[in-house]
Amino acid sequence: GANHYERDLRALIDDYRTQPQQPTVLIATSPTVKSTSWTINDAVVTGEIAPLQRRVAAELGLGLIDMNEVTKGHPDYYSDGVHLNNDGYAVAAAAMQKGVQQAVTRIRRFAVSNATDRADTNAASKMKIACVGDSITAGSHASGAAFYYPTQLQQLLGDGYEVKNFGVSGCTLMNSG
Repeated sequence: GANHYERDLRALIDDYRTQPQQPTVLIATSPTVKSTSWTINDAVVTGEIAPLQRRVAAELGLGLIDMNEVTKGHPDYYSDGVHLNNDGYAVAAAAMQKGVQQAVTRIRRFAVSNATDRADTNAASKMKIACVGDSITAGSHASGAAFYYPTQLQQLLGDGYEVKNFGVSGCTLMNSG
């Protein structure tokens, strides 16, 4: 249930935050659900999961991309009630771009304010973005790879970024269940 989901979400975040590269972690809430499929329903996603994701992001001081809010009231973004269609993936990519750019602004502001403490050795390297998720991240029900939100995010962010898609259809965040 929700307790296991929260435990596993926090464990996943902790795994990323303790990497030697010290990545910035952003949380995207789950999109709304237009109609129940595969036991996935909006009462759970919007009523339980998205609020939990928002709370965990706030408690851990993480950036939040509220895909649930962006997709709310837009049944036209869905192909089958759960998965996005090409229009929905475009909206997702734009929301992700905004969230990434806000995070990058905060990172750069911090780097500039601490410039006397350390040199920025990564100024010439690309910023790496790992999109980790389920079938929506993987691009299920899109017309092709060009429509997956990570692919569109790469196009929106440009050459200064390297966006990778680590979405796996049929997977959930939970370690078991």
